Amino acid sequence: MNAWSLRSERGSAGPWIAALFATLLVCAAVAIGTRPRPPLSFTSGNAEYVVTVSLPDDRAGMVTLALTVDRRQGRGGLPPITVQAVEPAMGHATPPLRAEVVDGAGHLASGVHLMSPGHWRLLVTVAGAEPVVFPLAITG
Repeated sequence: MNAWSLRSERGSAGPWIAALFATLLVCAAVAIGTRPRPPLSFTSGNAEYVVTVSLPDDRAGMVTLALTVDRRQGRGGLPPITVQAVEPAMGHATPPLRAEVVDGAGHLASGVHLMSPGHWRLLVTVAGAEPVVFPLAITG
């Protein structure tokens, strides 16, 4: 038997091939799991406002949301915004959080706690109007 042969005098190459295949699968899973996830952006609205919410990715944890708001009619300053995250299936909810104005162009809501994977609803309330609801599928 030479050094390059997978076949030994006692058996076949089957166990070697299985081990090589398993190693390749583990390497592929690690590579896929460590890829950066793209940021997410959603737009929705109610009768008065159109709201766009952006978040870094779909992972559970403490996140910062970027929000932009446009009035459907007229102009005006940046209205106050509150954000609340609710996961109805597990009964999780965060208290309403006031978003801060950033450079007169938009809002940031820091410290929104999406505490577990699941189907969340992000409720964005602009100036006391009807909340704009964004469904979010959050992963681990």
